[in-house]
Amino acid sequence: VVSGAAGAIGSAVCARLASDGDLVVGLDLIAGHGITVCDVSNENEVEGAFSDITRTHGNPTVLINAVGITGAGGIEEEDPATWSRILEVNLTSAYL
Repeated sequence: VVSGAAGAIGSAVCARLASDGDLVVGLDLIAGHGITVCDVSNENEVEGAFSDITRTHGNPTVLINAVGITGAGGIEEEDPATWSRILEVNLTSAYL
């Protein structure tokens, strides 16, 4: 399972793993081939996605967290809501 699968790094990781013959399931907000649409900062969506993946493919054996977002400016320019969203996606999602 690769989170952030539609991004530059995540899609490259998915392509490499698939070329090696691995079964790859991606997680991302953006739909695409082999991607389960999921907000990885939302616990209910993560639980649902992993339930679907487990039901379809069995228990995942590897999780690669390639998800990440940034704000429009430097840290000193971000409002609290944007900062919270960045932490939810970049940090909390790895915990979930």
